[in-house]
Amino acid sequence: MKLNDNNFDVQVVNAAEASSAFSIAMNAKAFKVLSSTLYKDKIGSIVRELSCNAYDAHVAAGKKEVPFEIHLPDNFEPWFAVKDFGVGLSESDIKRIFCVYFESTKDQSNDAIGAFGLGAKTPFSYTDQFTVTSVYDGTSTVYSAYIDGSGIPNITKMLSEESHDCNGVEIKMSVKTEDFFSFKHATASQLKFFTVKPEVKNAYGFNFEPTILKNEALFQSDEFSFFGHIGAAFVKMGQIGYQLDVSQVERMSSIPVAFKMKNFGVLFNANIGDIGVTASRESIEYDKKTCDFLANKLNAIYEEIKTGYVKMMEDIPTDWEKAIFYNDVMRPLGVGEDADYPFMLRNRIAAFEVPKEYSNSVYSFYSINKRHIRSYIDASKNTVILLNTTKTFNSHVRTTVARKYQTCYVVMVNKNEVQKAKELFTKALGGFCEFVVSDDLALPKSSSTPRTSTSFWKYDGTCYPRNWAKVVGKKPPTAFYYVILDKLNYVNKDEARIISGLAAAATIPEFKPFCDEIKDGTVQLLGFSKANEEKAKKLGGVSFIEKFNEIAKTVSTDRIRHYIIRSNLHSISGSALYCIKSTILLNNLTETDTEIGKMLKASQIYYRRNNVTPSAGVIRSIFGEKEIDTTYEKALLAKFKSTMDSIPLLRVNHCELGDKLSKEELEALLKVAV
Repeated sequence: MKLNDNNFDVQVVNAAEASSAFSIAMNAKAFKVLSSTLYKDKIGSIVRELSCNAYDAHVAAGKKEVPFEIHLPDNFEPWFAVKDFGVGLSESDIKRIFCVYFESTKDQSNDAIGAFGLGAKTPFSYTDQFTVTSVYDGTSTVYSAYIDGSGIPNITKMLSEESHDCNGVEIKMSVKTEDFFSFKHATASQLKFFTVKPEVKNAYGFNFEPTILKNEALFQSDEFSFFGHIGAAFVKMGQIGYQLDVSQVERMSSIPVAFKMKNFGVLFNANIGDIGVTASRESIEYDKKTCDFLANKLNAIYEEIKTGYVKMMEDIPTDWEKAIFYNDVMRPLGVGEDADYPFMLRNRIAAFEVPKEYSNSVYSFYSINKRHIRSYIDASKNTVILLNTTKTFNSHVRTTVARKYQTCYVVMVNKNEVQKAKELFTKALGGFCEFVVSDDLALPKSSSTPRTSTSFWKYDGTCYPRNWAKVVGKKPPTAFYYVILDKLNYVNKDEARIISGLAAAATIPEFKPFCDEIKDGTVQLLGFSKANEEKAKKLGGVSFIEKFNEIAKTVSTDRIRHYIIRSNLHSISGSALYCIKSTILLNNLTETDTEIGKMLKASQIYYRRNNVTPSAGVIRSIFGEKEIDTTYEKALLAKFKSTMDSIPLLRVNHCELGDKLSKEELEALLKVAV
């Protein structure tokens, strides 16, 4: 995105002393401001900026319609990553883009979203270290970007090897357990405006948020979508949507904004460079140029909507439908108030006079007993005229009609005048044709009729029942698992613990079929109240906790301990391999003949080959601490930790070191480590 740099020549007259240019000190405080405190929503900014860079890389490579990839963190793969398949970055590009703040390759073109030279550094707002893997012209190179002891960002080349993958860049960072959901939510929210959505991996139960509303747009063109009086105004520029503060636009612009556009939901497009954004790119920069553009855009949209609605009105076949369209769509925008329409405007509301023959026989539905006579009928959707042929008004009739229609008018008629009344009202109301005759209504059945269905909650992929979808008036499927809930809380606390770790259980072979059928919806997981537990059983349901415990009995304690030990080895070695801050050890790592280099290679290959299970803590949370003897495990962890502490080796994860070592050699090298 091209930046507007307004430089002016300034003439200094009669200066007492020589002038001094301003500068910026390169210290930890400056880098912290630019990398961290600049962003209000740090996680959202990381997702947005890295994704925009990936999109720009695809545009540069001519792959605009190809989705990039995002990896979401969870207990088993606790990292966030964005991977593109664009042009890749050479070593000089890496140093220029990641090491120099305000250095950008995109500030001279409006084809790219970026411009400030800050987005690639956003991971530093959350973590002190992240990795960058660049595939460029047949070579894959891994870099470690980190904050050193003095608070200054650095980037170091870790390894380089031949690669047959296409060009591209992947940025990966570790995520705290408590922030897993925040990254998932930020991805769903920040990227909802992207035309080509990224492919989101490790995303069980993930969906992008709707752009503004789930409702369909009332008026749509290539440049904007209008949602009526629901929602807010958004402008989309370069795949990112920004909510407008119309009051700021009015304050800064000399162009008045159409009054009717101030409180309506509208989403419109702007070309990159049309509006200014703040340095954090979290909001719009409301300068005069931007505000003038936005005011003109909103006014142009208003005029296009007015013209479009008038044309749409002409194509509506009946006067009754025209009146409804006027009330629901045109009136809120103040369109057509002075036009000559075939219906009357009663306090600016489209309405029709009742036929003279029934001027004293039309009543409002809810004031029928008070005899409030109506001389007009307002045009609205879901309206019905009830032709009542009895002298009294049956309460059962009221109940039956209210269930189906939103608005009802009652006309008292004789039984032999029903057809005549329909014809008169159809003519007077411009083609209205929704009538109900009281004699034809099927009255509701007695409330003593036994119920054939019960309410329940349907599992939506989260462990929280309050987020499950409630189902009323439908029978459960023929086969399902059930849990018992009390005021949307689990009665059995073990069920809450197990359901939250369901994906972890799926990595254990004995549990995989059970977890997969719940994930795929082959057998649904439903929640029932305590009072309906017997009904759940009679309907064919199987207790979730009983089924889980039945499978758990087939898994030996030794197998569980094996999973925990192997998981801990992987977890600790993975953490220990994540970041290196010692330049001496950087050299040792590149010299693969050293013991450290062999150990790193061995552990990486070993755990990749052996289909690593989730973290030991997650497995313990599933099976329960009391069922596992962790003495051996703790001793092993202590010994492994002391070994790692004796080597000043810090975290570098997924180094992708390849080797042809045999399994026996790998296991022998691991023994050296533990």
